[in-house]
Amino acid sequence: MPAVAFAVAAPQRARAADRLGPSRVLRWSAVAHPAAIVLFLVLAQLGGPAVALAGAAALIGVTVPPLGSVMRALWPALVDPLLLPTAYSLESAAVELCFITGPLLVALFAAVT
Repeated sequence: MPAVAFAVAAPQRARAADRLGPSRVLRWSAVAHPAAIVLFLVLAQLGGPAVALAGAAALIGVTVPPLGSVMRALWPALVDPLLLPTAYSLESAAVELCFITGPLLVALFAAVT
């Protein structure tokens, strides 16, 4: 559910960062995303109904900070134009590394604990 909500809301968050400025959207996300996670955890702990859990999970996906789009927009201001393709490549590789190693680390942590 959070992944679908993330995919649906990502273009709107990126547009908001373009229109309102990245710092405003990132500050909003920095408050809303943890609040959505806490809401989901509280509902789960209290045995909330599945519909409420699904709504909270969707809220988690909707409030993910648009870090990738903000960073890609900032790279031209931070990096020499000749190094820009390298910066984009390194950023893309870092994101993929997180997607690959993240689940493995969670599985390892779950197995150990």
